[in-house]
Amino acid sequence: APQDEFLVFEDGPSVDIELQWATYYDAADESGLSRIWGGIHPPADDIPGRKNGLIIGADAFAYAETFFSGGAGCDMFLVDCIGDMNDDGQRGVADLLIILGSYGCTGGGCVGDLDGDGDTDTADLLNYFLPVFGVPCN
Repeated sequence: APQDEFLVFEDGPSVDIELQWATYYDAADESGLSRIWGGIHPPADDIPGRKNGLIIGADAFAYAETFFSGGAGCDMFLVDCIGDMNDDGQRGVADLLIILGSYGCTGGGCVGDLDGDGDTDTADLLNYFLPVFGVPCN
């Protein structure tokens, strides 16, 4: 951070400064403490926030990792997986092709009807994609 050019609301820092940390945790620690020193957050928010971050971060990493290890399996959801059209335990390109193949079908009995309204339409595509982004299957 260059002298007197880094901060927007006041002059500072008083000399050029370069921050360096040994680990990501060290950087996060300094960031959290700076919010306390700056009067932005009280100390009572810092430690509980860090504890939650450890749990949420590990869960988010494990969830994201499933997408890089051969596709997200449906067993990660608490209920049956919407969009597993070929019953192989995963949602993938083959399932999407089945839905797209019946897109526009109306009147009931449509293969790609994921929302139970009898038709295969945009709502069914959304039901296919939304669980990928963290909305639970229903």
